[in-house]
Amino acid sequence: MRNKRKNVVVWLYALFMMVAASWGILASSVVVEAAETETTANGTYTYEVLEDGTVEITDYEHTEGADTAITIPDTLGGKTVTSIGNNAFEWCDSLENITIPSSVTSIGSGTFQNCSSLVSITIPSSVTSIGGGAFLCCNSLESITIPSSVTSISYGVFSGCSGLTSIEIPSSVTYIEDSAFSRCSSLESITIPEGVTSIGEGAFEGCSGLTSIEIPSSVTHIWASTFSGCSSLVSITMQEGVTDIWDGAFSGCSGLTSIEIPSSVTSIGDSAFEGCSGLTSIEIPSSVTSIGEYAFCRCSSLESVTIPESVTLIGVGAFYGCNSLKKIEVDSRNTVYYGEGNCLITKADNILVKGCCESTIPFGVTSIGGSAFEGYSGLTSIEIPSSVTSIGNCAFKNCSSLVSITIPEGVTSIGIQAFYNCRSLESITIPSGVASIKESTFLGCRSLKSIAIPESVTSIGNYAFAICPSTLVISAEPGSYAEQWAKDNGYQLAGQTSTENPVIPEQPVTDPSIPGQTASQQTQVALPATKGTILTSLDAKCKVKVVSDDAANPTVTYIATTETKAASITIPDTVKVRDITYKVVSVSSKAFKNNKKVKNVIIGKNVTSIGKSAFENCTKLTTVTVNSTTLNMIGSDTFKGDKKLTKITLKTSKLTKSSVGKNALKGTGTKLVIKVPKKKVSKYKTYFKNKGNKTVKVTKK
Repeated sequence: MRNKRKNVVVWLYALFMMVAASWGILASSVVVEAAETETTANGTYTYEVLEDGTVEITDYEHTEGADTAITIPDTLGGKTVTSIGNNAFEWCDSLENITIPSSVTSIGSGTFQNCSSLVSITIPSSVTSIGGGAFLCCNSLESITIPSSVTSISYGVFSGCSGLTSIEIPSSVTYIEDSAFSRCSSLESITIPEGVTSIGEGAFEGCSGLTSIEIPSSVTHIWASTFSGCSSLVSITMQEGVTDIWDGAFSGCSGLTSIEIPSSVTSIGDSAFEGCSGLTSIEIPSSVTSIGEYAFCRCSSLESVTIPESVTLIGVGAFYGCNSLKKIEVDSRNTVYYGEGNCLITKADNILVKGCCESTIPFGVTSIGGSAFEGYSGLTSIEIPSSVTSIGNCAFKNCSSLVSITIPEGVTSIGIQAFYNCRSLESITIPSGVASIKESTFLGCRSLKSIAIPESVTSIGNYAFAICPSTLVISAEPGSYAEQWAKDNGYQLAGQTSTENPVIPEQPVTDPSIPGQTASQQTQVALPATKGTILTSLDAKCKVKVVSDDAANPTVTYIATTETKAASITIPDTVKVRDITYKVVSVSSKAFKNNKKVKNVIIGKNVTSIGKSAFENCTKLTTVTVNSTTLNMIGSDTFKGDKKLTKITLKTSKLTKSSVGKNALKGTGTKLVIKVPKKKVSKYKTYFKNKGNKTVKVTKK
C-alpha cells in the first residue's frame, strides 16, 4: 500500500505544477486531489483523482483468501476509473484472472509485473496505451489479446512471460519497442502485421520456442539482438525493404538452416548470425557492402559462402570457428590477404575465416596476418606463394601438426611467436631479406632439427629458440651475426661439432635460451602457468585464473579475494606470481557474490569485462570505481541486491546497450549515481535504462 498524507500530496502537487508551468507541460492526467482508498470484497484500491475528474488506480492490495479472479471496478469514490497507474498491481502473485473495465484508456508501466499466477487478463478496446513492462515476468500468462486501439507495443511489456504461447498483434500497431517479447520462451508463433515499421532491440530475444516468423516489408531495420537466442527458429522471411541487419540480430539461432537475405540489405552487423550452428549455406547479396566482426562466427555447419564484390569491409573473426566451411569464394579483388586470427580475408585487411584453412595460399597474397593460422592443428604443410612479403605475429602459433614450411625469398618480416609451439616442425630456412628473428618466434618447436639463418639477420630476440631440442643445428654464413650468436649460446653449427649444446629438459618449466649468454651462464627464467591454472597472489591478496599463457602477454581473471574481511578492495592492473607478471583483464562471475564486508571497490585499468553476478548481494557495497578505459562488458546481475550502492564511476567509452547485462542494477539503492565520460552521458543513460533501477542517475564525471 502506498498511503500518502494529504498535505504531502498537495505540497508535491503544487511543486509539480510550478515546474510544469515553467516547462510549459500540463498533462490532462495531473493529480488534483490526495490519494483515497476504497475496499471491495476482493481487495483495497488506492486511487487519485485526475484533473479531468476521472480516477487513476495507484495501488491494489488483495484480501487474503478472497477470490483470485477479479473485475476491476469502473468507478471508485463515485468517479470513473480511466487509468491504471504505474506498478499498481505489481507482485499481486495470488491473482489468476483479471478483467479491466471498458472505462480504462491507459495501463501504466510495470502495472501487472511479477503477477506470477496470472493466467488470463481481458483488456478492453478502450485501452489506447500499455506502458513498458506492464506484464513483465507474468510467467503463468498463456495468451492475451491486444485491442486494435493500441498502436505501439512498449518496451519490455511482455518480457519474461515464459508461459505465453500465443499473442495476436493488431494491425493498428506500427511499432514494437525494445525487449517487448524477450524471454517469452514458450511463444511458438507470432504474426507481425504489415503496418509495423520498426521492431526494437531484443524484441524477441530468448524466445527459444519460436519456430518461424515473417517480417513485413514495412520494416527497414532488424535491430540489435532482435531474435538473439531463438534457438528453435527454423524459418524466417525478410521482405525487400530491409536495409540493415544489426549486431547480434540472429545470434544463437541454432535451429536456422538457411536464410535469404534480401537484395535491399547493405550491411550485416557484428555477430549478426554468430552461433547459428545449423546454418549450412548463405547467399550474401551484391547490395551488401560490409560484414561485421564475428558476423558468422561459430556457424559450425556452414559449408560454403560467396562474398560479392560489393563487400569492401569484412570484420574481425567474421567466419571464425566455421569448421565445416570447405569453400569460400571472393569475387576478383586487387589484393587478397591471410589476416589476423583467420585465413582468407579481403583487401580491407580484416579477418574472414578460421578453422577452414587450405594448405595452399593463392598467388597474390602479400601478407599473412597475425594469428592467421593460429591453433589450426590439422595443418601438416603449407605452400606460401612468392608474392608474400610478411608473416605476422603468431601466424602459425600452435599449429602442432605442421611438419614443413617453405618461406619464399620475398619475405622480409617474420613476427613475434610466428611459429610458437609448432611441435612437429623439423626444419626451416629463413629467407635472405629478413633482418631479425623476433622473440619467441620458434619457442616450443620441440622437433626442430635444423634452421638456416642468412647473413641479413642482425638480431635474434629473447627466447627465439627456447624449448627447442638440444640437438638443433644452425646453418649460418661464416663471420655472420647468426654464427657468432650460435657460438655464444652453445648451439651446434652445421659442419661443426659443438660441446656446448644447451641442455633443455623434455617438459621444461623454464626457458634456458637467453641470447648473449653461453650455456654455462644461462639462468632459469620462469614461463607463465598454463591456461586454466588457479594462482594465488600474496601481494595482491587474491586468487586469479590464467586466461592466456602467452609468454609475451600472459593474462588472468580475478576470481576471489583472500582478504575476506576487508572493507576496501583493489583489483590490480597486474599480479605477479613466481616472477611472472600477468595482466588482470576481467573480474570473474560471482567473484564477490554475497560478500558482506566489502564497502569500496577499485577496478584496475586492464579489466575489459565484469562477469555475471560479480558483486551480487554485496549488501554493504557503497562505491565502485572502474579505472579501465577499455571495459566493454558488465554482466547480468552484476550489482543485483547491492542496496547501499550509491556511486559507480566509469572511465570507459566502450560499453554498448547489449553489453550491459540484464538486471545489472536490480535492487540497488534509490540514490545510485553512475558517473561516466562527458561524451557518453546521453548514450549511457539509455544503456542503463531498464537494468533494474528506475531511479538511477547517469551524469558526467
